Amino acid sequence: MAGILSPSMPVLVVFDGADEGGEGGEGGEGGGNAYCSLNEGLGKVLRFGAHSEEVLVRLRWMRDKLGPLLDAALTSTALRGAGGVALRPLLGAALAMGDDGHNRCKALTSLLLQVLAPPLAALDVRTLTTAYSDRGFDAADAAKAISFLAENAHFGLNVAMGACKLALDRLSGLPHCTYTTAMCRNGVDFGVRVGGAGGAWQVAPSPAVPSAVWFKGYGPADACRDLGDSAITETLGLGAPAMACAPALMAFVGGTAVEAVTYTAEARRTYACAGLWAELQIPALDFAGVPMLLDAALVVANSARPAINTGIAHKEPGVGQIGAGVSRAPLAPFEAAVMRLAAGL
Repeated sequence: MAGILSPSMPVLVVFDGADEGGEGGEGGEGGGNAYCSLNEGLGKVLRFGAHSEEVLVRLRWMRDKLGPLLDAALTSTALRGAGGVALRPLLGAALAMGDDGHNRCKALTSLLLQVLAPPLAALDVRTLTTAYSDRGFDAADAAKAISFLAENAHFGLNVAMGACKLALDRLSGLPHCTYTTAMCRNGVDFGVRVGGAGGAWQVAPSPAVPSAVWFKGYGPADACRDLGDSAITETLGLGAPAMACAPALMAFVGGTAVEAVTYTAEARRTYACAGLWAELQIPALDFAGVPMLLDAALVVANSARPAINTGIAHKEPGVGQIGAGVSRAPLAPFEAAVMRLAAGL
């Protein structure tokens, strides 16, 4: 959202298990690994622009304790022997349990906790103390890490973002490809990349969020324009295209259960490959496949602004998140991307 990544911050590594050799492939355009930060939670967090001492204390704990603990759990004998944590099955199960993979990740976080809690609880913290001689570890640290995951229903979001980023990077640089590989906004500009244009961004002003549920004491006059990199989920097909899986989410972003189904139906006009990942199904629609791969050409042909589930930050720095809602991507970057590709034919 509005935060930053510094060299000392831990990240999760997402890799393509189908690649020969698996984890550790070279990064870069068209493949390799993707990386995601650790989700801090909602409200007063760095990713929504808050930077109080409370925020900094949490970030230091994530750097000093949570990061090493998760690393030890993920590289434990059990998980390393399984080749890591397979994300596509978890994402499919989470959608079946009521997530959308963006603004509602309660099920995904719970499923990740099921995988991570046993190796966290079984860690020999003495080995961590030896590996990190500048900081001490004890059993209470592992318990605190498990509690943090259990209490932060959005922890799974960043994992889903990493999975989406890895998949979409495979399309970058594919000649004449109109599939969108990234949507990102910073509260001022809204950027779009398509496969055929490689790393080039097409940019337009970021919109205000037209439909929102505000935290107590806040309203539209307090809001920053739409921002964040989590729209990488909508770029692949999670979030708004999968809203029919998550009718309960509408209480958080505003709207009705019927409208949740409408967002998915609307996405079928602009997403090229429903059911591309067989794991992603919509139980309420007779297990139809989730619309996937946002096609810039279809966006332009239908003059349809893609919906994006989003959180809303205060326009003043330091306040943090003040609401959540559904935004609409501007058409201009998609039009520019299509024109750019057409000029190369």
